[in-house]
Amino acid sequence: MSNSNDLWSEIGALSEEDASHVLTRLFTFYELEAEQNPDGENCKDFFKKLTTAIDQTLECNLNRR
Repeated sequence: MSNSNDLWSEIGALSEEDASHVLTRLFTFYELEAEQNPDGENCKDFFKKLTTAIDQTLECNLNRR
């Protein structure tokens, strides 16, 4: 497994399209895991943090307008 610094570098090197694909794949991995284990805390935590990240991004975008 790569360390977080390596992953940041890899994410930074992705095209916008590839970054979108990575996010989609990550989402589907957790979605499948949540279907298989509905009580899994890792999935609940992932979706909670994803919701927060989306909300913060949208709020930031609104403040820029």
